Amino acid sequence: MLQHFESLHVFVLNQLQFKEQWPLDRRSPLLDASPLSYNSGYSPKRGGKPMKRICEITTLLALLAGPAAFAQENALPAGFETQPLVKSSVSRDNEPITYPSGTPEMISVIGTLAKEGRTPLHEHPVPVYVYILEGEIELRTEGKEPHRYKAGEAFIETQNRKHQAFNVADGPSKILAVFVGAQGTPTTVAAK
Repeated sequence: MLQHFESLHVFVLNQLQFKEQWPLDRRSPLLDASPLSYNSGYSPKRGGKPMKRICEITTLLALLAGPAAFAQENALPAGFETQPLVKSSVSRDNEPITYPSGTPEMISVIGTLAKEGRTPLHEHPVPVYVYILEGEIELRTEGKEPHRYKAGEAFIETQNRKHQAFNVADGPSKILAVFVGAQGTPTTVAAK
């Protein structure tokens, strides 16, 4: 797509140079048939405005090429690949993610649950992204069915709902938890 956009850009620049040599009253029939050759009012004989013409062509290019042309297809260096894990506006329990007000603060921790270990019953007032680094856990959320997550899987915790994680692996389980909070706002609240 990006190569197509560059080719189109070169074509338009060539058209602009050609038009400066051929004012509107002496244009080539081939140029008139081009979808890019509309009458913009530019003519050296009439004291036209080449900058206006360039802006018009640039706008037309943007509309023809679409947003994908502006996204760099090769924004990542060679040899670097990505694997999408989570993209969501709702938690794992299909509840909306809400952000706290105040000065943003992100906190990330790696937690290890020993064999047959568990977290205390707790809840989060802020969004939490969880990635299972090793092992397998079972997440039990109040009013929901338990769900298991293995190494390499990720999810968004449900906010303001009591839950507990249990290690169901044969050894320790490790998780990465990223809290999207605000300064002065707790990330985790013990259940009462």
